[in-house]
Amino acid sequence: MSDAFKKLMKKTIAAAPSLIGDGTKSALKWCPLESPLMTYMFGGGVPIGRIIRFRGPNSAGKSAVCTYCAAALQKHLPEITGRPDQKVVVYVDFERTFEMKYARTIGLDTSPEYFVHLKPETIEDAAEFLDEAVRTGDIAAIIWDSDGASPARTQMNDEFGKATFGGSARITAEFLKKFNILCADRDVTTLWISQERANMKPMARLPQPTGGEAIPFYSSIICRVTKSDDIKDADGIIGIEMTIRDMKNKCSVPFRLAEGVKLFFDGGFNADAEYIDFFLKLNFMVQKGAYFQFDFEGEHYSLQGRQKLMDWLYEHKDTYEKWKTDVRNMLSGHVEALDKDNYAVNEETGEALNEADQKKAEAYALKTTGGKVEDETEATADEALKD
Repeated sequence: MSDAFKKLMKKTIAAAPSLIGDGTKSALKWCPLESPLMTYMFGGGVPIGRIIRFRGPNSAGKSAVCTYCAAALQKHLPEITGRPDQKVVVYVDFERTFEMKYARTIGLDTSPEYFVHLKPETIEDAAEFLDEAVRTGDIAAIIWDSDGASPARTQMNDEFGKATFGGSARITAEFLKKFNILCADRDVTTLWISQERANMKPMARLPQPTGGEAIPFYSSIICRVTKSDDIKDADGIIGIEMTIRDMKNKCSVPFRLAEGVKLFFDGGFNADAEYIDFFLKLNFMVQKGAYFQFDFEGEHYSLQGRQKLMDWLYEHKDTYEKWKTDVRNMLSGHVEALDKDNYAVNEETGEALNEADQKKAEAYALKTTGGKVEDETEATADEALKD
């Protein structure tokens, strides 16, 4: 370094110590998630201080996934950042659909000292509150629900039909340019929900998300959440099964797919069933018919059925916790057995970025948009997903 540059560094560090990093600390912190499927999809948990976008059709489970992530941040962030008061979750409810009881089922602490249910009329109202709230250092997570329901101030004040085209998107872009820096510097994670609308572009495979171009630009992770199936018992529908696809990831391994994420209406997400699947995929044990077989402390176990396996895991809690930690550590990096079928998809159109993967992209779009096709085409889609 020249003397002139050394003087500049000394002057800058004295005036604003946080402006220059020393290169010894990771720029990214991670919050653990109990769900291994979501841990895998994100690439290690929830990245702290980033904007994460969840897009998808209505009633697919986007709000529930955001609430689940916010509950994890609320629980673990004080220990990770060393700030004991950083436990407040702000739910920006433009849709006016938030249900306190349901959020508690998923794990969110909605007591008044740790939760703010914000019901603004306009984007500007929400931005003005959050600008000050984030600076306090008490905010752990913000859920924005949703950009499709967020009006700009001019839209609320004008007569119907006179609002400026793209007004909400322009205000959102101006807000995020500032908000992105504030949240990153104060370890505040923003979980942003986007609805999907019909995409009128001729080559588009997927519906178009709302909110403009600034949201995908500033988002470190973009996930598409779709409903796969209903979960039923003798009394009727008790939950839904979701598919979550990582369409952009600047924090870890991108383009991962989490299939079979189960949300139960009366109990939240079931992580135990997910862990058993990963124990099998990562060779902690093998399944032969209905029997789960593995070696433990010199003994060979062959347990019939998942319930008996879960009973054994609960009896050996220390071992179960160790195996879960090992799984989470493995999922934070590249896993050949799981990542070999990943393929890149254009976030807006759903087109594969690699021509060789186009059949897989078409099959994914077909499966997750409810499109009706001829039997032959559907069989081709199934084969592409298997490949």
